[in-house]
Order: sequence, then structure tokens, then C-alpha cells
Amino acid sequence: MNRAYIKYGILCVIGILFLVLTVVFIVRTNYTFIFVSAFVGVMIINAAGRRIIYLIRATRALEAGKKEIIIFYRDGNLNESKETIIPVWSDTNWLYGFLIEKKDIKQFRWKGIQWTSENGKDIGKDELIKYIESIP
Repeated sequence: MNRAYIKYGILCVIGILFLVLTVVFIVRTNYTFIFVSAFVGVMIINAAGRRIIYLIRATRALEAGKKEIIIFYRDGNLNESKETIIPVWSDTNWLYGFLIEKKDIKQFRWKGIQWTSENGKDIGKDELIKYIESIP
């Protein structure tokens, strides 16, 4: 899990470097790349920051003793797959889960998820959201 923290921390530093580059462009009055570098910097910081927050939630879930669930889903190529995850966050389109084997965060589209099971018992979307909300 430490490797994932390092990876997303480095991405945050890269985003900050893009924002510093934006300031350099402003000081040198080179207005051509200001918006591009500012946009790229903010987007990288936003994406990496969210992943770090999900990793923190995954750490809390592991400390709280949350159990793994199995997700059966179809990916973008319509291949059926299954993953064993600890769910850490969800919104209207995506479910974010912590992959225990890879020690990283993966996102799943809600439309692609066929069913989920916990200890052989099928659970629905509402139960899964309640499970996620119970993470301290």
C-alpha cells in the first residue's frame, strides 16, 4: 500500500510542478501556455488527491476489519471478470474498490457490475452503499 501512496504522491508533485510552470509563464509574460499548464496541473492534482483519499479510506476499512466482497462485472471490452475488493467509495456512476492483491484502487462502472456477493450471499447496490457508508 505504501507504493500506491508514493505513486499518487509523485503525481501530486508533478501537478504542483505544472502550476509552478504556470507561474513562470506568467512572470515571463509568455501567455501561450498558461491555460494549458494550469489546466493540466489542476487535473493531475485533483485525480491524484482523490486516489490518496480513497487509499486513506481503504486503510481505515482494513483497520475496522471490513470484509472483502466479490464483484462480477463486464469491462469495456465486454469481457466478464471478477475481482475481490474492499469497497471504499461510490458515486452515481462509479464504484471505487481497493484491490487487495495489487494494493491499489480500481474503479468500476455501476452499469457494468452484474452482481456482487459477500460470503456467497448476493448483495444489491443499496446494501453495498450502506456498507461503504459504515466505514469510519
